[in-house]
Amino acid sequence: MSTMDLQGASTRARAPVLYVEPGRPRSPPFAAVPGLESLDQDELCAADFAGWRGVILPMHVDQRRFAAGADAIAGWLARGGRLYVGGNTNYPLLPGLAPFRRVEHVTPAQLGITVVDVHPVLDTLPPEVAQANAGVQGFYARGHVPPLPGARVLRLIGGRFPVDWELAWPGRGRLLVHAGNDPWTTGDDPARQVAFAHALVNWLAGDD
Repeated sequence: MSTMDLQGASTRARAPVLYVEPGRPRSPPFAAVPGLESLDQDELCAADFAGWRGVILPMHVDQRRFAAGADAIAGWLARGGRLYVGGNTNYPLLPGLAPFRRVEHVTPAQLGITVVDVHPVLDTLPPEVAQANAGVQGFYARGHVPPLPGARVLRLIGGRFPVDWELAWPGRGRLLVHAGNDPWTTGDDPARQVAFAHALVNWLAGDD
């Protein structure tokens, strides 16, 4: 793993990846994942991300809090940071990031997942596993966040709405966006959820 530029960091990490807790403990699939630490969102601002190689922003974080530091997050990505953003992004966590767009006038059964490209994180959760939760269809996502220019679309819902995408940020960083329920909460297979959590932390800490 390359050395991150920690200049300006207000927090020095004990682990390469940070899970931002949205007012509640980190999700159970991450409980035993190595290389990960958690801090409550109220203890952090966007400038603090510089102390970690990767950051997980799950779906229920206070987006307004971190959108106030969108330029700081972009600068951290340019220096090699890696970021997972989940949920319905209604505030611009990054410059140019459009708000969540709900898919209207469809039934949950019409929100099937289509794999467009492989990814080491998403591949741990096949569409047939992620699509439903406790038998409820459409649990994976009900909308999308339009990809930033140059992004690689990974998965669609409804055959045409880009729900998962990755962007090689100008510089050395990487951004992974999932516009729905955090994938580690989808499906009914706890082993798959844990595998996803491990893969996400490994990807966020990596250099590939």
